[in-house]
Amino acid sequence: MKLPHYPSLALVLAVAVYFAIGCTLSLEYIDEGQIIYPSWLVSLGALPYRDFRHLYGPALFAMNGALLRIASDPHAEDFYRRMGAQRVGEVASTPRGRSLPLLFFEVAQPDDSAA
Repeated sequence: MKLPHYPSLALVLAVAVYFAIGCTLSLEYIDEGQIIYPSWLVSLGALPYRDFRHLYGPALFAMNGALLRIASDPHAEDFYRRMGAQRVGEVASTPRGRSLPLLFFEVAQPDDSAA
C-alpha cells in the first residue's frame, strides 16, 4: 500500500493560501511594477506584444494608461503635485488613525499629429 504524498499536498495547500491572501490585497501591495510600468508605456504609445512582452491582456494596460491613482507618502505629495497630480481625497493607512493623500494623475496621450 502506497502512502499519500503529504509534502506535495502541503505545497499545494501553501500555494493556494498564498494566492487566496494575494487576492484580498489591493493593487498597491502587489503591483511591483507589473501593471503600472506597462500602463505607462501604453500611455506613451507603445503596444503590448509588439513593443513589450507581458502575460496580462492588453485592455488592462489601456485602462490604466490614462489615469494613475497615487496614495502618496505625505512628504512626497508636493512632488506629485508639481508633476501635475491633483489631490482628490485621503485613504486610510496603518497605523490606525493615519491617512495618506490620494492623488490622481492624468497621463498625457502622445500627439500623433506632430509626427
